[in-house]
Amino acid sequence: MRNEDRGAAVAALSWLPFLLFAATVIVVTPLADDVWWRLFSGERILETGQVQDVNEWAYRDPSAPWVNHAAGHDVLTAAARRWAGPTGHVFLYLAALLALGAALPRPRRRLDWLWALAWPPLLFLHLALRPYVFSDVLFFLATLGAARWHDRDTPGWRDAAWLWALFLVWGQLHGAVWPGLGFTLLFATRWRTLLRSPKAELLRLWPLAPLPLLAMANVHHVRGLVLAWRYATGDFAWLGRLTEWQSGPPAVLLVAGVFAAGFTLAWRSRPGDDGRRRLPLSRLLPLVPLAVAGVFQVRQLPWLVIGALALLRSIDPPRPVCTGRLPRRVAAGAIAALALVAAWRHAPRLAEPRFFPTTLYNEMDAGCRLDRPLRVFTLHSWGGSLIHRFKGRLAPFVDARNDCFSRETFDRYYRITRLEEGWYHLLWEDHPDAAALPPAHPLVRALSTRGWTPGVTAPDGVLLLAPHRAGLCAGP
Repeated sequence: MRNEDRGAAVAALSWLPFLLFAATVIVVTPLADDVWWRLFSGERILETGQVQDVNEWAYRDPSAPWVNHAAGHDVLTAAARRWAGPTGHVFLYLAALLALGAALPRPRRRLDWLWALAWPPLLFLHLALRPYVFSDVLFFLATLGAARWHDRDTPGWRDAAWLWALFLVWGQLHGAVWPGLGFTLLFATRWRTLLRSPKAELLRLWPLAPLPLLAMANVHHVRGLVLAWRYATGDFAWLGRLTEWQSGPPAVLLVAGVFAAGFTLAWRSRPGDDGRRRLPLSRLLPLVPLAVAGVFQVRQLPWLVIGALALLRSIDPPRPVCTGRLPRRVAAGAIAALALVAAWRHAPRLAEPRFFPTTLYNEMDAGCRLDRPLRVFTLHSWGGSLIHRFKGRLAPFVDARNDCFSRETFDRYYRITRLEEGWYHLLWEDHPDAAALPPAHPLVRALSTRGWTPGVTAPDGVLLLAPHRAGLCAGP
């Protein structure tokens, strides 16, 4: 085989990790747990021009403050759904994920295949219709910008302006702008220089000083920063009960270990600035807190991958496969086409029973008088879809806007759903009008024995009416 043919074959093979990831995006339906209440939030903002700052959609903690740290994301996705329907809505997320996957560095040496084959399953952890998908892309760009800043003795104002614009946009879209800002500054700082000559290094970093103000230039201002701090310090004790905030299963941690080992070996094999000296491990120090967070909270692992590969991309320019405007446009078109195929495939599956019991809601709307605000106890995972489907007419006990509910509310929820001692007293203290539950949920039988009657039954759920609302529905 000629050298030219061998080089072309190697270049084509280097796309294998991305193709595996793209196939996963097309085949596996993305998680849609937070879709519905975020859509309702975006629709309300588009209609009223105001961002809600009080938890008034649930009947627990109705006057508690709510810092919607992803209000810009909600508007963007609600507008996409209005303009292009469910397919356009899903397309936004999948196009962002595929663009990120295509931008990650491709393997060049044999050692690279360790991390190259490990990143697709780790990035797959963020295959969800949630705002952190857009933060993943922005974090990658921010890390690239920070690495460029690190490598230049005198960064220019153009470099600073690019980061200014990025954080201004990011601050509107998602509260992850704050950890993103922290890691951007960590990656941009020359730590050895800071120890030897702190004044000189602080002067070099001075043009980045506006970044916190730009990140704060949104409707929540400092409240978004306070919320990020509360998450970082574990102020929300109930987070540990949510799967994504727990440590990953052994298989995931094993893949993460393979990625970390492969990336470290690949990093050490790259030549340094003088062409001979290996790249210093000190540049990898900002990855340590990402690795620690990823070990204890599985949802953080993709940022370890993104940050590490952005650093590698900064020292390994992309292969000159797509040069010129036309090839770049062809590549962009291919990514858009893949995202469109995936969105067309997944859009009809958005209303999955785990988060949106479609048949039950349709029967409730057709057979019950739901013309006034009603309190409906339902699952945490159903609360958002109940809000969206009935446009706020029905208020759940809780929903997935987790940071606007008190610890007491979550404790009550777990005690009620697990039928622990005193559960009915806790439930009845709020005088709910009904309960929407899966047919096999233990609460269905327990409530039936206390005089709650079936109002609507469906294959994916049942609506039980409290004794004082027995005539609300026509009956099963």
